[in-house]
Amino acid sequence: PVTAVHYTNATSAGSQQDLEHHPVVVIGPGGRSIRCQAVIVTVSLKMLQSNYIQFTPGLPSQKQDAIRRLEMSNAIKVLLGFSERFWPSDLFDVVCTNSFLPEIWMLEYPPDDPPPAATF
Repeated sequence: PVTAVHYTNATSAGSQQDLEHHPVVVIGPGGRSIRCQAVIVTVSLKMLQSNYIQFTPGLPSQKQDAIRRLEMSNAIKVLLGFSERFWPSDLFDVVCTNSFLPEIWMLEYPPDDPPPAATF
């Protein structure tokens, strides 16, 4: 897992040419690193809130404030497939607050274009 992201030349070691072409350093276990032009961080909100990944320099204050303010609660996704549509064609979703499945979406895929497979 990634433990740090250094994204400015000021905190990176290496030749000037290397820094110009690969200004981002991603650090993993045991201090192993990869130099790259850019990085996209797609970790959970909990990972960001725990400061597990150290960013140098630190993330902008607007992003840090948003990370602190956002909340996520537990969620579950249930996918069901039916061989025939039994719900009205103009029904897209149902919201039932305070229930086991508070929101239900009905989607129809043509037989020759199935939805992407779910991975668990």
